Amino acid sequence: MSSDRVWFVAERFERLKDVLLAESYAPDPGPREPNEWQEIHKEDPPTGLVRLKGVRLRDLDDEFDDEITFSIRELWSPDYVEEAQDERGFYLVQYSYHAQCHGTDQRWDFDPDGHPEMPYHHHPPGENSRRVSFGPVAPGDALAMFRQWMSDSGFSV
Repeated sequence: MSSDRVWFVAERFERLKDVLLAESYAPDPGPREPNEWQEIHKEDPPTGLVRLKGVRLRDLDDEFDDEITFSIRELWSPDYVEEAQDERGFYLVQYSYHAQCHGTDQRWDFDPDGHPEMPYHHHPPGENSRRVSFGPVAPGDALAMFRQWMSDSGFSV
């Protein structure tokens, strides 16, 4: 077992929080899915965790529209994983960016263990069981695609 710490997850957490805030999402104050980072999430293989859930701000008075959310879950490791993105000597070995709008959700995933035949994929809006091949995506890009989908679907963005 390795005791390697994924030391930069705290910084990554803060950067991702800024990405959410720039798109008018505030960290979810709810207790169900904590916003957190852990330098050691698992020891074998060593992984660090970043998890955030943003709730769309409805207006400038900081009222939330809790029917529009965007969740980020990333696992980072010093151990190489084929096709994983890398940053500062660590590998993004799994991620899920989950968008939800008034009962319709979509997700962008990198899951090489669960879906080795299609590790990078997208679950289109309202089709959670269907996977479509999709290359690596950054959280900000997934948020932009989600915003475009909401606009095209007639939701106020």
